[in-house]
Amino acid sequence: MSLSTIFKYSFLLFVFGDEQMAEVVVKVPEELKEFESVSPINWQLIVEKRLKEEFAELARLKRIVSKSKLTEKDVEELSEEVGTALTKRLLKSKE
Repeated sequence: MSLSTIFKYSFLLFVFGDEQMAEVVVKVPEELKEFESVSPINWQLIVEKRLKEEFAELARLKRIVSKSKLTEKDVEELSEEVGTALTKRLLKSKE
């Protein structure tokens, strides 16, 4: 398959218990053509693997969040505290 080609790939997604058919259209940029000359690349497998990894991570995060006893306000406050602490640490490391 030429890298300049757009391909469509349909597969079944299992996202948070919902079963849905999705079609993903991927256009591989021309600048990646040099990689095709080194070795043939199966873009469909690459895209499928990456999407499965992302959905698995989302499912894992949903399981973690579902067990949380924090309220949305608690999360916002914690996020602000972490952001402030990281900013201070970054500024201190640049001194």
